[in-house]
Amino acid sequence: MAKLTFIFHGISLFFDITFNETGKIIQMETKRYMDEKTIKPWIIKVENYRELNSVMKPIEFEVLWRLEKEDFSYAKFNVTEVEYEKPEKFLYFDKVIFASINTLKDKKVRNF
Repeated sequence: MAKLTFIFHGISLFFDITFNETGKIIQMETKRYMDEKTIKPWIIKVENYRELNSVMKPIEFEVLWRLEKEDFSYAKFNVTEVEYEKPEKFLYFDKVIFASINTLKDKKVRNF
């Protein structure tokens, strides 16, 4: 297991990373707001890897909330292609991230 720390514009995010016996990431876990007041464990399970652009990459993910009674599957993703050097595709994403960061700073929430 390893701990990943990601710092972006003064906000720190932490993930506990779990690897399988061959060294591939199989799970990432952090705590995240489920609503405006409730912080719950948030888990990304890597379900499959494939070679894309000559590099082995995780391509299937399940995202879930760890709740008291059971895990709640929040989303599933399947990566079909990877593009590099295309920042224009993320302009909307950047706006959402900056809006979220400003909201967190207003709430004085720094670490999850």
